Amino acid sequence: MIPKRLHRYFWEINPSELRLDEDADYITARLLDYGKTQDIDWLLQKFGQNQIKTVLKKYRGISRKAAFFWANLLAINPKEIKCLQ
Repeated sequence: MIPKRLHRYFWEINPSELRLDEDADYITARLLDYGKTQDIDWLLQKFGQNQIKTVLKKYRGISRKAAFFWANLLAINPKEIKCLQ
């Protein structure tokens, strides 16, 4: 279950039904796109930097702006990021 303060990022579903183990990629992608600093801190604490890098590379649903930001911050070649192709 995710903290209640993160529910606002999951407007199209019932956020209380999210499961950390089953929905980790979806949660990560959504927070990379819309999350604030404290949300990213929570994300890093729960899933770690490797999870963030993996999702960033394979998930198409992240905005180009956010993808470029995270690629730069995490030193990932933009050519490796699916949503930038």
